[in-house]
Amino acid sequence: MKTFLTYLALSLLVALTALPAHALPDFDYAFESLNVNQPLIGQDGWVSAGLPGGGGNVRIGPGVNATRVAKGDGGGSSGVGAMRPLPTPFEYTAADRHVVWSLWGNVPNLANEAALAGFGGSLFGLHRSNGVDVLGPLAFLNTSPFWKGDVLQFDHWYEFRLEVDFSVLGGTATLFHRDVTLGQTLFTKDSVIQNKNLGYTPDAAGRYIFSDVVIRHEKDGLVDSLHFDAPTDSCAALLFCLANLSPEQLVQLRGPQGPAGPAGPAGPQGATGSVGPQGPQGPQGPQGIQGPKGDTGPQGPAGLTGPQGPRGTSDLPAGTMMMLQLGTTPPAGWTFIGQKHEVFKIPGQPATNIELDVYVKQ
Repeated sequence: MKTFLTYLALSLLVALTALPAHALPDFDYAFESLNVNQPLIGQDGWVSAGLPGGGGNVRIGPGVNATRVAKGDGGGSSGVGAMRPLPTPFEYTAADRHVVWSLWGNVPNLANEAALAGFGGSLFGLHRSNGVDVLGPLAFLNTSPFWKGDVLQFDHWYEFRLEVDFSVLGGTATLFHRDVTLGQTLFTKDSVIQNKNLGYTPDAAGRYIFSDVVIRHEKDGLVDSLHFDAPTDSCAALLFCLANLSPEQLVQLRGPQGPAGPAGPAGPQGATGSVGPQGPQGPQGPQGIQGPKGDTGPQGPAGLTGPQGPRGTSDLPAGTMMMLQLGTTPPAGWTFIGQKHEVFKIPGQPATNIELDVYVKQ
């Protein structure tokens, strides 16, 4: 069974790697199809984000990015922005471990400037707070709480790259940035905004569903070149989940065992093989039960008399009398009082006269 489950998991992994990374196309947007010097809202599906400052306009960007961009155009610090529905909602799952979202942003040295983009309430990019960030705009992640990152430069175009991992509940993100105005080609990892939880809530099926891309460009903030990775294909996501199940979880997915098939006919008996070498002797088995007691055998001849033992003592009370064979030394504490003649007979033998010494205990 364990071998089968291992084979199943490997098969699922092979199937997963054979599928395309994304079934849906990524979302890429550069504002180039829009009419310049016209409001952003109302063009190519862009609608109001419900902000009091409106949605800004389409302008030609300054400096190294002289293309069509979205600009706040002096909108109030209370909020300028717009949103655009995705062609098909993105449904991220725990299989989406390395999702990339990016944008280009630029803010001048004015109060409450912003150049942000993202989904829902988690936006990232550039931000300059009113009267606070005087050294330069900050890399920014607008979650709850929001995160202020590295100090950057005013009037510079930056590309921001947010790498998101949805295998963690809520999604975690790390921000990278490069200074396009200075011609940087490599991204720098932000020193603050690393592994920050985005606070998204999945649905009952574990999906993070997003239908609209949101941009914020307060005051004269500039936004361009949006990119959002599409989620992993739903079939691939299912295979990903199956391939990462434990053997115990895979057992729960296995159906009941079917009935045994009929036994096949017995094959012909093979030739007797050669006798192998004798194996080592096994351990001794347990002792058997004791057999019945045999008849008493005849009494053997009397043995030789052993050497006399050491003289003993007695704890008998005073006045006790004892008889010893004539000439035998008594124990200590016994006094000789006389002799006695006795007839001694051993069964089966003739009687014998024996002389005894009589002693009393002192």
